Amino acid sequence: MAQRFKMRPMFVATLALSVALQNPIQIWDVPITPEVTFRMERNSTENTNSFGLLLDPKTVQLNVALAGGTIYDDSTFNGRTTLSKIIEQTNASGGINADFFQWGDDPGGDPSGAMLNLGKLLSRPTKGGRADAIGWDSNTVMSLLDLDWEASVSIGTQIIPIDDINARSDDSEVILHTTDAAHFYATTPQTAIYLQAPDTHLTTNSTNALTIKSIKTTQSKAQIPKGEWVLTMPTTKFDILTKPQIGDQISIKINITGLDSNKVTNVIGGGPDLVVNGIPQSFPTTDSFAETKHPRTAIGSTANGKIWLVVVDGRQSQSVGIKLNDLATKLRDWGCTQAMNLDGGGSSSINFFQTVLNKPSAGSERAIANAITFNIPPVRPQSSNRLSIANPETTISVKQTTMLTANMTPVIWTAQGNAWIDQSGTLHPLKPGKATITATTRDTSTSIEITITE
Repeated sequence: MAQRFKMRPMFVATLALSVALQNPIQIWDVPITPEVTFRMERNSTENTNSFGLLLDPKTVQLNVALAGGTIYDDSTFNGRTTLSKIIEQTNASGGINADFFQWGDDPGGDPSGAMLNLGKLLSRPTKGGRADAIGWDSNTVMSLLDLDWEASVSIGTQIIPIDDINARSDDSEVILHTTDAAHFYATTPQTAIYLQAPDTHLTTNSTNALTIKSIKTTQSKAQIPKGEWVLTMPTTKFDILTKPQIGDQISIKINITGLDSNKVTNVIGGGPDLVVNGIPQSFPTTDSFAETKHPRTAIGSTANGKIWLVVVDGRQSQSVGIKLNDLATKLRDWGCTQAMNLDGGGSSSINFFQTVLNKPSAGSERAIANAITFNIPPVRPQSSNRLSIANPETTISVKQTTMLTANMTPVIWTAQGNAWIDQSGTLHPLKPGKATITATTRDTSTSIEITITE
């Protein structure tokens, strides 16, 4: 049985420490604002630390956000940035990392699956058949989705399938790039048809009439002008068309099945589904992705409509990660009736008020393609006093655990560097070096640096 704490008065932190050795699973719930409860779970048997934010959709606005606001850009990461930066750029209160994205020799900002932001289609469902996604309406009523899609362009009497949307072009595909992509890239030079778009955003299940503004050959990289879309294709495909001319009208049609676009306004891709109708899903033991213990990120909703954003740390001595079967069970145990897996590994990150709540496996945040963010109503100052960490020891031994306290409650405790901290305020050193400890309330935070010695 898990030991649960609601971290309100200071004496509860002491109680949490006193029973720590008696309970293999400890759960701390910190009601940091009326709309948001932070949860940390320590499972000493499985050696995992889990972190969650429970959101009340009656007063919390849930959003999706592209890194930098576009699919690609000219930065080092070609359109990716950290979760903290996304939250800063969008003035969000917090969030988690979201969909998988292309990786390898050419990392970029193209999400692997579907992304719909307030009705704007930014990325198509995962290629190659039906794809998992999760979506919600304007009231943040959430639903699991199983999506498929098709798109085509009509040029004169010819109809050509569109292979992808806002993705890197290769030497065989026809790709549509909207204004939201900002740039397009190709592995080999392409013919690019620039289109004057009557509306700068693509929507689901729509037919779009556009005018050819210019045609350029042998392009492998270009910025997309505002108010324009670009259709790229190999020159060999362009050459067999009845030659399009500047000023010609073309029509682009897109259809996504498995989605009621009149209701669902936001969609994020990922997968697989973890909990369906209250039942944890089962994954085969032969599936290495499911069976290997990794850092994981997930989103779910409860029977009363509240939203869980969850991260389980992994690939670290204090938290080894979790299998998908165990993650599904955890989400069910936390009250989810439906839940979906998101990108994990080094991408897993959860943030509230510009504080990283977990410990990313690489030691710092990874640049990601998109995020699920949220906004809460403005908070009234908790106190006129300045938040401080009381009487901290600035140097401790790696063999020594230390309890920290703050002059306000409740607080969220986080640690980066060579230590981790639970929500009783107990600091657990990992190895000699430095650790930064942060206490966060609903309207402020403060940090100290501690040196860990042999």
